Amino acid sequence: MNKALLTFSNGQTLELFEGQKIITISKYVTDDAINVSQGPMYELWDHISAGMIPSVGELLCSCDFFQLLDNTDKMYSTSAVVTIENA
Repeated sequence: MNKALLTFSNGQTLELFEGQKIITISKYVTDDAINVSQGPMYELWDHISAGMIPSVGELLCSCDFFQLLDNTDKMYSTSAVVTIENA
């Protein structure tokens, strides 16, 4: 199973796996209120030569925050990711 390692601006890391399902969360503005809403589920995939980097990059560009399907007690900010590495 292929993996990717995300490093956040606070130094914490998160390991993601090929086939892992991620809950996307996006910000939207209505009238004068800012809200967040779950978006479509995203499944991470592996590229034959570039590994997990394209998949994770696509995920990070598609939402403001994300949650792991198996742990919804924590949200991760996509803008806080500093590096993506194939692991």
